[in-house]
Amino acid sequence: MPLRKLLLAALLPVVLAPAACSAESPARPAATATAAAPRPSAVAPAAPTEPTDCGDVVLLQGGEVSAETTACFLDAVRDKRPAVLKVTRPTVEGDPIRYTYTALPDGRVEVVTDAREDGFGSGTMFRETCTGPAAGGAALTFATCSSPVRIG
Repeated sequence: MPLRKLLLAALLPVVLAPAACSAESPARPAATATAAAPRPSAVAPAAPTEPTDCGDVVLLQGGEVSAETTACFLDAVRDKRPAVLKVTRPTVEGDPIRYTYTALPDGRVEVVTDAREDGFGSGTMFRETCTGPAAGGAALTFATCSSPVRIG
């Protein structure tokens, strides 16, 4: 029997030590948890709204942007919420033309066209501001657009 007591005395600290060092801490009193909560007057102002990401679509020859993706962007324009839609379409020769549509807070749309990889076209990048977006063509059509301004 003495051997059994000796083993128990030797193993008891080993068995109990992990419980004393566990990652869970004892529950704190409710007053401490409540005191740590911010007061309504101390809440930081809301951060600016991040643009909704409506997708980054790469089309094949003759492909079209899905109705769901187009609706995401058109709804944001209608509601005057910031949003971005990126569409890459191939030229007839297969070179990529990248369009970045950005919904502005006033309901207009900034369109950046990147044709730098178009071996048979302008090889430039330009920006225009458009109004009256609608689903059509491979991606979007517009009622009016400003004159394109070269940006690259």
